Amino acid sequence: MVFVTYGASIHGLEYRKGCALVLEYINDVPNFAVDEAVVVVDHVKYFVVRKVDTIFHQHILSYVISLIGDQHFLPYSELAFKWPLSVYTYNGQQAVMNVNSHCYAYPF
Repeated sequence: MVFVTYGASIHGLEYRKGCALVLEYINDVPNFAVDEAVVVVDHVKYFVVRKVDTIFHQHILSYVISLIGDQHFLPYSELAFKWPLSVYTYNGQQAVMNVNSHCYAYPF
């Protein structure tokens, strides 16, 4: 059986249409994708995601994102970082605060 939904709870985490997922880190910069749907095929969960371009905005300590590329399927089991992140609107742009990775090094 195949189910398509715009939200799912997986191991207590709530994934919703429009949330951001961290795919990987390249030189300490997160590579995000935005979830557009969840597809369940025989109890195996897949995300329909679209990759984004990411620019760090120091003033708001968040990443400003813009959609790029086509949709593709991402199996839940292949997510290296399982937490979903909220996407906010800031000055007409979409932004993601990666709450699990922010730190600041003081110049000593």
